[in-house]
Amino acid sequence: MSGLPQFRLQTADRGIAWTFDAATDARGTIRSERLAVSDAGGAAGSAPISHSGSGYGYVFFRSLYGEAIARDFHASHRVASFSDSTNHTVTSFYRGVRYGYTASAGFLTIETLSAMMQDVAQMRVCTAHPERCGD
Repeated sequence: MSGLPQFRLQTADRGIAWTFDAATDARGTIRSERLAVSDAGGAAGSAPISHSGSGYGYVFFRSLYGEAIARDFHASHRVASFSDSTNHTVTSFYRGVRYGYTASAGFLTIETLSAMMQDVAQMRVCTAHPERCGD
């Protein structure tokens, strides 16, 4: 939707499905990455990557990104949370020391702090004035 180049991987092995997306800016620098993991036999996103540091989704995330990034997410602080009244999905934004994290509908997005704060600002505008938001 942003018009920026994107890479996507969807795969499954031994009953575990996962989806990985990487979005880049106009210079080709990765702006954000998004990950969704499944429980055994489920669809990607069915094992949320919990901020509490528990559950299979978090274990998968930690094994993929490493202990330092997992600790940054676990120690991050929620800076905003929004609820979509049409589908009751809650999107929560967390600020870590290294990265910003957005948790919503079974996905976890990892992005630069500045990109996350831009997303929070956009979400505030969209929540207050839905007519100002595009598709």
